[in-house]
Amino acid sequence: MRNKSLMTVAVLAVTVLAATGCGTIGTEPTSAPSNQPSTGTVTTDKGITTTSTGKTAARTLYFVDGNNRVVPMRVELPLTNEPMNEALQYMVAGGPETWLSGTGLHAPMPTGTKILGINPSGDLVKVSLSAESLTLKDAKQQQALINAVTWELTEFPNIKQVQIEFNGRILPTLSPSGIPTGGTLSRDSGINLEVAEDVVNPADSTKVTVYLDENSSGAHYLVPVTRILPQTADEDIVKETVSSLHEGAVGAGLQSPLSPSAELINESVEGKTATLDFSQSIYQKNQATEAVHALALSLKASAGIDQIKILVNGKVPMQTEGIDFSKVVTAPTYVNEIL
Repeated sequence: MRNKSLMTVAVLAVTVLAATGCGTIGTEPTSAPSNQPSTGTVTTDKGITTTSTGKTAARTLYFVDGNNRVVPMRVELPLTNEPMNEALQYMVAGGPETWLSGTGLHAPMPTGTKILGINPSGDLVKVSLSAESLTLKDAKQQQALINAVTWELTEFPNIKQVQIEFNGRILPTLSPSGIPTGGTLSRDSGINLEVAEDVVNPADSTKVTVYLDENSSGAHYLVPVTRILPQTADEDIVKETVSSLHEGAVGAGLQSPLSPSAELINESVEGKTATLDFSQSIYQKNQATEAVHALALSLKASAGIDQIKILVNGKVPMQTEGIDFSKVVTAPTYVNEIL
């Protein structure tokens, strides 16, 4: 495992990518109903739940921790015909969200921010935020808002690019940080960015996104961190991802969910499935699910791996915490479920 000198950055590069996501939506904001849990729920295989107060759908929303890192959370939202608008409203401070108490997280958009319009066209969606969204002046807070909105809208099928207007205008940069916002944004720019100090030319580099463990606030959740590293050969991307996951993060409060002594001794990839052979168990006591999920999520985000097979010294580990290591593991659809 190679140690790297990394630094956090607060500027989002304007590059075009591929993400996940899409949907159709109107241009007018809708009022969001309360998201209080109810009894007598029935959930379908498409993630839609029928309750005594109506139908809800599982969504991933993006909030911000005390270090201005963007964190995905799986929640249940009322089922509407304007899901993009609905999702963004729950990411406004003082809005209808009711789940963040005790998590150490807060909404990325300032109080009073309105969603003035959402207009998808092909793989691009244009979103207009009201003037209140410009009241943030700290560079890290501004970057968190941009990241959260970009990653939220690219959660929807087919959406790969996002263009943000502020009070009806496209701004070349945000003041006073200088963060560029004039072009289209995408997940290719990363999230919670860290840059290795030996990266001279960002265009000649490799990005990996790993899911690290946050537990400094008393809550417990996985945080995606994108690292820009010296260029890595395609065949080494799995090894590089596991190495980066092992190393933890620069920022306070994040650590690797993998056991520090579990070295990757062999790896192979067949199609979208990676077989990973470690020197010893990858998890510490009572953290098997977290470690396996973080590993699967990191490899899916960084290397396009859909399934992983975990071995220890060439052998299948014993089943634990409901994980059957004799079978391939698929990355969870949602991260950090709020119950």
